[in-house]
Formats: sequence, structure tokens, C-alpha cells
Amino acid sequence: MVKALALRGIEDEVHEALRRRAAQSGRSIEAEARAIIAEACLPMRPIDWATGLRSRAKARTGDIPQTDSADLVREARDGRC
Repeated sequence: MVKALALRGIEDEVHEALRRRAAQSGRSIEAEARAIIAEACLPMRPIDWATGLRSRAKARTGDIPQTDSADLVREARDGRC
């Protein structure tokens, strides 16, 4: 059964940070809040692990393009031969 939760008294600064984080993750504010709560309360849920990791990395790097680590390893390996 799905439950509802209403949060009142959220500071403007917190709401704005949540809005920015949601935009970076490509989610609504409500979906982002659900993801944050699930991650905090159920940190060992394997299905959310990769999604959470990607969203945290994106939040840290913003719009800076990321390179796949396998490509970096190949480049380093090919440069040594």
C-alpha cells in the first residue's frame, strides 16, 4: 500500500536546493524527495544503488560531460603499447 506524506515548514533555501537537485536528476521535486527518503531509510536496497550513485555523481559534477572509465583504461593501455 502506498502512503502519502505532507511536509510543511520547509525553508526556502532547502526547497530551492531540492528543486535544483530534482532538475539535475531529471525528476520532479516530489520524485526527488521520495528518492532521498528511500536512500536515507533503505540504503542497502540494491535496485536503488546504481541510480543513487549516478544521481549523486551528477549532482557533484553538474553539466560537465563524463567519460566512461572503460574508455579511459583503453586509452591508457593503448598509449603504453
